[in-house]
Amino acid sequence: MKKYLWWFTLCLLPLGLAGCGDGDSEMPKNSDGTNVEDGSSSNNDPEELPKLADIGIVNPVIAMTNLSFTYNDGRLTEVFSAPRDYYLFGSHPLSIKYSYESKDGPFNTVYQNIKRNEDGFITYVERINSGRSQGHYHESFASATLTYDEEGHLVKEEGRSENSEWLVEYEWSDSNLVEVRYRDEVYRFDYGENEYLNPGIFIQFSLVNAQTIFDQELYYYSGLLGRPSKNIPIGYYDYYTSHDFISHVLNLSYDPLEAHLDLVDKKLSGSTKGYHHHYYFEGSPTIYSKE
Repeated sequence: MKKYLWWFTLCLLPLGLAGCGDGDSEMPKNSDGTNVEDGSSSNNDPEELPKLADIGIVNPVIAMTNLSFTYNDGRLTEVFSAPRDYYLFGSHPLSIKYSYESKDGPFNTVYQNIKRNEDGFITYVERINSGRSQGHYHESFASATLTYDEEGHLVKEEGRSENSEWLVEYEWSDSNLVEVRYRDEVYRFDYGENEYLNPGIFIQFSLVNAQTIFDQELYYYSGLLGRPSKNIPIGYYDYYTSHDFISHVLNLSYDPLEAHLDLVDKKLSGSTKGYHHHYYFEGSPTIYSKE
């Protein structure tokens, strides 16, 4: 999701099944050899990071706008954002950490007391932010409960911090995220004729501006927060009141030789400039369903 500004000053650099791999029609497999679509998973170790193959991602993202991803044995272990932002994912014990070196000194985020369901998805987590700002040391606490549907899609997050509470609801249809509700704002996604297959990106969570316990899209690539949508949306509507909305189109271009997907988010009114979301994949996934 888009970054929700913490109460002290810090600037961070930017936050269904993947049915096809390298043009191969074979059903994706869990790391234990079972089919992804039968609902099974090999993520039965509560202290181990999941393999992305277990949630249907056979061509993981290796680079994203301003970010590079490192994997070990099919598991996400590190995300780096230049010049000095590190997101670390570890097993035994299961750990998620963020560190940033600012002019005031180190800033750290630690996720702890992580609970997971039988599919390996996080159902409860606590977050501690700590660091110095304007010469003073600050520490903040937040926690959240996350709920998933039978297919393993995130459907609700209920969170609490020291000075706020939040609820984010996600509605899915045909394995695609079609609506997100946060406070008085509603986001509705358009998938057209489902012409674009999703190799495993979570762009919808970057387009929604809401307070969440995991405030960057990159966290969803850990495999700990549910399965991605089946298709890539072609646009969305941001209803900031029940009648008023901003319409966005997502222009997609894909270079299979570079395994590079460029999604340009443009408002249909106002500014003509668009924001580019770049994704690079391991291997060469199929994107166009009509190929």
